[in-house]
Amino acid sequence: MLVTQFKQFLGVLVAFLALVSCEAISVQANLNVTPKTVSAPPEGGSYTVAFTAGVAWETSTSADWIHISPASGESGDITITITVDPNPTTEPRSAGVQVTAPEYKVTETVAVSQEGKPAPPAATLSLSAESSTRPYSAGSAIITVNSNRDWTAESNADWLTVDPSSGEAGQTQVTMTALENTMDQPRSAAITFKAEDLVKTYTLTQEARPAASIDLSTGSQLFAAEGGEYTMIVNSNRAWTVTNASQWVSIDPMRGEAGSASIKVKAVANTDYESRTATVEFVADDAKATLVITQLAAQKDPDPYVTVSSQQLTVPAAGGTLSIILNSNRAWSSSKDVNWVSVSPVEGITGISEVAITVAQNSDTQDRVGVIVFAAGTATASVSILQKGATPTENPDDPEQDPSLDLSTSSIVLPAEESQSSFTIMTNRDWSLSTQSSWIHPAVSSGEAGTVQVSFSADANPDEIERTGKIYVNAGGLTKVLNITQQAKEPEPEPQVDLSVLSLSFTEEGGTSQAAVISDTPWTASCSANWVSFTPRSGNAGTTTIQVTVQANSTNADRTAEIIITAGTTSVRLTINQKAKDQQGMGGITGEVLPWDDGGEAGFHQE
Repeated sequence: MLVTQFKQFLGVLVAFLALVSCEAISVQANLNVTPKTVSAPPEGGSYTVAFTAGVAWETSTSADWIHISPASGESGDITITITVDPNPTTEPRSAGVQVTAPEYKVTETVAVSQEGKPAPPAATLSLSAESSTRPYSAGSAIITVNSNRDWTAESNADWLTVDPSSGEAGQTQVTMTALENTMDQPRSAAITFKAEDLVKTYTLTQEARPAASIDLSTGSQLFAAEGGEYTMIVNSNRAWTVTNASQWVSIDPMRGEAGSASIKVKAVANTDYESRTATVEFVADDAKATLVITQLAAQKDPDPYVTVSSQQLTVPAAGGTLSIILNSNRAWSSSKDVNWVSVSPVEGITGISEVAITVAQNSDTQDRVGVIVFAAGTATASVSILQKGATPTENPDDPEQDPSLDLSTSSIVLPAEESQSSFTIMTNRDWSLSTQSSWIHPAVSSGEAGTVQVSFSADANPDEIERTGKIYVNAGGLTKVLNITQQAKEPEPEPQVDLSVLSLSFTEEGGTSQAAVISDTPWTASCSANWVSFTPRSGNAGTTTIQVTVQANSTNADRTAEIIITAGTTSVRLTINQKAKDQQGMGGITGEVLPWDDGGEAGFHQE
């Protein structure tokens, strides 16, 4: 009994001493950590923990995703920071941070827990369009790729490429570029887009190229004889070449690509007296267009001519000087077959000339004849000189002698222009002359017996018909008549004006082209259409190139205008044709085949 009581007493004493000892240690360490739990989200974060230490302390953790600062220290009121890294997994995790006072072997634990990151959504992949049918021409299509994963794209045809061929999650614009379809059948290609295990396909069908076509802004060109250069337009949906060009025609360039091209057509001078024509073919695959080029003949010089006012002259034995009028369209020269006649001048130039013929005295009783030949090129005119023989008994002053009267010529031919001429009166009596033709004006009206040269003038002939007049010479009751013929006035030539082309064709976009005015007189031009402009609006004789500019056609109808070129009383018309706004085609003055781009939607777009 006593033993049992003693054991109980000892147990109580030991328990009391143990309790006193633990309270003493706890008072010394005082590791009352607050808070004792930390809950972190998936992205992690930093958290503070406070405690009071009476002795040196330290921390530890077995988790590499938890970081403690400071990790240890001396006694005092302590605040530490627990930093939790982001959780890279979708699973939650937990660990402890131990705060220890080693001297007293006291440890408190802060429980750290962290949620796992949310599970990613299922992969998505979509295209703004998955198919389209497009023209044969080369171009680019733009679509939008939407995906929450990185993606790749690959084409199954070498004529269809994709850029970029890969991308990151999000929204991306992708450009697909197709080469021109040069086949006569449609074709298709596919671009496959992949994002993880998702697959989307974009299919592009490209139409077959249309039948070959080639068109010219004009089908004919007219050149003056001196040649020149004109500009025209070739429109084709194929590459083209020029064939059958003549030696006197050159085309620059001789070939071209599909689209609209400006070319220069040149012709060398035509030295022949006949016009000539060349046909030039423009070939694009199996399509052809023909340009007919016509060049005017060289102007032939008029045939040479030379005329004299009198073809026969009568001169008295005493001789003397007479005048004739010579008219020639070439330089001329003279020759004679006798030495008793002289000519002044002996040669001359084109036009009307007065020529003096001097005849020496004839001492022989026999009449004599000489001939003067005037030559102008291949044309000739001759004047025959009849000189009377000397009469020993002849005495003009003898009143018993019978009256005599003679003229050096019985006819004179005058040009249509105002002119002068003369003739010689040979008589043994005093004489007088008269005329009833108002356009003939003798220098004198009377004179004494002897050999007298009489000059007269003639007005220009205002009419296009020949006219005649007479001069009457009276002496001693005798009368001689001088017949005067004046040539008709040359009719005024009709003005000649023509165009190198009679029409020009333009597409709806309008543009500029050329035509040449070929005229032998000054000209003017006009046009009532306000959508057509051109320069110059007038010109002189010769070949003049005009620039024609046409505005874009904003209407849905073809339209036509005329430029009227007038020279004197003659007019020609240059027709201007323009396509409507909504018409398609390759023809026209300007324009080219360009890619299509539908601005975010699959397809091609002509810029």
